Amino acid sequence: MAAVGGHVKRCETVVVPSCKIGLVGQEQFRDIPVTLYRAQGNYAEAAPLYRRSLTIYEKALGPEHPHVATALINLAGLYQAQGNYAEAEPLFQRSLAIMEKVLGPDHPHVALSLNNLAGLSYSPNRARSSAPRSSGRASTR
Repeated sequence: MAAVGGHVKRCETVVVPSCKIGLVGQEQFRDIPVTLYRAQGNYAEAAPLYRRSLTIYEKALGPEHPHVATALINLAGLYQAQGNYAEAEPLFQRSLAIMEKVLGPDHPHVALSLNNLAGLSYSPNRARSSAPRSSGRASTR
């Protein structure tokens, strides 16, 4: 825990001045502690912070705001890192639905959301279904 505090202090010395002069947005700074917890594998510390962030965004901005979608991605990514794919998938799907509705189906953030779902499908250690997998080639029929 002390190591995380040290990293946060080091980040603050660079990020806070950048925020004050507009080089870095406050939202990036706010995520530093939870990002450090996650990077260190301290999921027990990161999970409640991600859930709280999601709740705050939903209450403040409504359930279909892009910041809510981002909070969903963060929490889903944490679950994915833990190997908890059943929890991650609906969050990634909800994020995708928000991005498509708010930004349109061809927006780059929608592509990122699709990429998140695809990555979940190919996560190592994920139990594969017994259904036959495609050969990877598109059908010409």
